[in-house]
Amino acid sequence: MIRRSRSPVPMTSAPEVAAIVGAMHGDPSVLQFELRVNKSKGLIRCVARGSDGRTTIRTLLGPGLQELTQYDPSEVSTFQRDQNILMLLKRGLTQTEVADTLGVSQSLVSKVYRSRRYNLC
Repeated sequence: MIRRSRSPVPMTSAPEVAAIVGAMHGDPSVLQFELRVNKSKGLIRCVARGSDGRTTIRTLLGPGLQELTQYDPSEVSTFQRDQNILMLLKRGLTQTEVADTLGVSQSLVSKVYRSRRYNLC
């Protein structure tokens, strides 16, 4: 068996992370936020859920490089939400990542996938 060791990818600086955590902590509309670090990919992801159901995901891809995803469930119908679920699955996100992005449960993502998987072809 061959074992390969992976060295961590250079990541965003601590001050950038501290600024995001400080902003989330100080925002009264944020009910919950999580900070996830993936050393093998060099990504830092902050997922924030607001009291109004909105989800905001900020991914730090490198120094000065961020990706921002915002989702407001009040602006879409159930059909549109299900289409978003299928689209994100088709892009290669896991069911858990889709659930985090849209602020829904992983079981709902699984249910939508099972009931409409023929649309992924």
